[in-house]
Amino acid sequence: MSVLSTLFNILSPRVMGLITNKLVEGIKLKLQGVVGSTVDFDYITKVLLLLGGLYIFSAFFSIYTTLYDGRYSPEDGI
Repeated sequence: MSVLSTLFNILSPRVMGLITNKLVEGIKLKLQGVVGSTVDFDYITKVLLLLGGLYIFSAFFSIYTTLYDGRYSPEDGI
């Protein structure tokens, strides 16, 4: 379970990078004066929801690892 928590923590900055790139791309086009250019807030919203899900799953697996994986030891025969 701790592997999944770590994996989600590793993926989160990558997802934040996608949001940043899309935001900068939209602002750059606006500053260049491209007609009809906008910031794609629909895309950013969807990716933010994905990012929130990643953080929730990461927290869940981290808490699970802390609470339940420490209960068993090699001496228990499991």
